[in-house]
Amino acid sequence: RQAQPWRLRTQRLAPTRGFSDDVAKMKTVSDHLSTVWHFRENWVMRRHQKLHRVALAVGHVGYILGLLEYGVTDIILLRLFAIAGCGMVVGFQLLQPRVQWISAGWCAIYSAVNVVQLASLYTVAEPELSWEEAKLHAFYADQISTSQFYALMEVGEWLWLVDGAILAEEGESSDDSAVTFITEGSCRVSVRGRDVAELGPGSVVGELGALGETGAS
Repeated sequence: RQAQPWRLRTQRLAPTRGFSDDVAKMKTVSDHLSTVWHFRENWVMRRHQKLHRVALAVGHVGYILGLLEYGVTDIILLRLFAIAGCGMVVGFQLLQPRVQWISAGWCAIYSAVNVVQLASLYTVAEPELSWEEAKLHAFYADQISTSQFYALMEVGEWLWLVDGAILAEEGESSDDSAVTFITEGSCRVSVRGRDVAELGPGSVVGELGALGETGAS
């Protein structure tokens, strides 16, 4: 008996409309990027001799800014130098006929990380101060931020003192001294039983004794 030939029938599935739209959009974006990239290449090639010096200057400035990062301790300045330096290195690469993607890519990522970190410094919500802390902070708002003041308050405690309480005495050792910020009321400064000054809200008592080695004076 002769075997009958067999055939495998396949059916092509038509893509859904949504999938086709997504593919078309991706192709359009890819075409636009390709057009922009070819325009950059042609523009650089036509002006290569002039752009060569500009590219060298941009590259040198970028690496100099990167070197300056090691000379600052302020975190904001450090991140600004990092963003500017790496951004200029990326600019140097884009001004070349052929881009070195390893250098340009990692510098772009490094700049983006620093942009995000710099933005986070300004998006962190400031701590909420109590009414006593807010009143005391108002005296030093020009010298210390809310976050810094809140951290300072975390290492201290609030005291409500009765009349006649002694905040600091002459000759008191630095180990026993405490720095006191006056928020309300006043205190007298006496030398050998004689009043020589009166301190009010916003004044500081005992800072010399706490910071010095000879104790309160």
